[in-house]
Amino acid sequence: MYSSYFNRLQKLEARTLLPANNDYKTVKVTDFKNKFEMRPGVFFDDVRSTSFSYPAVVPGARTVADYTTRHPDGRFLVPFNFASYVPVRHAELTITAPAP
Repeated sequence: MYSSYFNRLQKLEARTLLPANNDYKTVKVTDFKNKFEMRPGVFFDDVRSTSFSYPAVVPGARTVADYTTRHPDGRFLVPFNFASYVPVRHAELTITAPAP
């Protein structure tokens, strides 16, 4: 997950849901790694990456990531992808804007 001044990562929670009888057992991600991503040829780049691994992934498990980003300038919104190379069962985007 990437963030910068123009899309600040404010909250990130991730978990694995393991099948258990007729329900799921939750195993939370506890190890998040943050680092600056420097690109060659760019004078100043404040892009940061946050990476993590889902624990205890087995066949039938589900992975969940909930995050909140803040965009101080609406002209620099980043795309939200409702699907990716990983099968997605549910994706949701909520936008909250201040009153004019």
